[in-house]
Amino acid sequence: MTARVNRKTKAELLAEVQILRRLVADAQRSATADEDDLRYRQLVRFLPDAVRITCEGIIVYANDAAARLFGARTPEELIGRPYEELLPPKERMRIAERRRKLWATGSVPMQEQQRLRLDGTLVDVEVLTISIKWQGKPAELSVSRDITDRLRGRRALLEHEQRLAALAENIPGATYQCVVRPGGRLVFSYVSHGVAPLFGVDAEQVMARATNLLKRFHPDDRRTLRESIRLLDPELAPAYGMAAWCHVW
Repeated sequence: MTARVNRKTKAELLAEVQILRRLVADAQRSATADEDDLRYRQLVRFLPDAVRITCEGIIVYANDAAARLFGARTPEELIGRPYEELLPPKERMRIAERRRKLWATGSVPMQEQQRLRLDGTLVDVEVLTISIKWQGKPAELSVSRDITDRLRGRRALLEHEQRLAALAENIPGATYQCVVRPGGRLVFSYVSHGVAPLFGVDAEQVMARATNLLKRFHPDDRRTLRESIRLLDPELAPAYGMAAWCHVW
């Protein structure tokens, strides 16, 4: 089972950073006395995603969303800081490798990472980064979003599934989850290890091929099992059951 989450696609994020790259280039070409303010406005200060530009390891631009993400009162609190300060030690080697790929290719794939807030707490983020020029020097433009809630939901789902699996493995006999595929084919998406002493076949073998279990039933019982699953599950949703002492319930 997977949770559905509303999120931008990789293509949408990439389009967003490409627009930002053009805006940076436009701002760099501006020679007015108000160039810094122009750059600030053109980089979409109020964009909901956190935008950060790092040049020679120093943060040179951050929008309001970046300030919120890193726990700063204003973007100016981030500007001038070494970006390394916001990287958890365990992430630094992985991020250094991404940077090498960034300078080699101009962009790196979207990735889930962690960052340090100014108060020292960790935040889970999804990051997409491209290379740009900042005042004639190579720089990184990153768009990040907080995915803490998404990962918390994912971890809660995993823990729930692990508890159910542990419960199923301790029930006497065998438990299973069976799905009816289009055309009537049965697929055992989960089978507890209690199936082995009952039927003499491993759970992994049953999940790989349903007939590894079904052929061990009497033909009459096999038909009854198939029919009962279809009657209980007319819309092809997963069907659950338990087998004990060679009886299917």
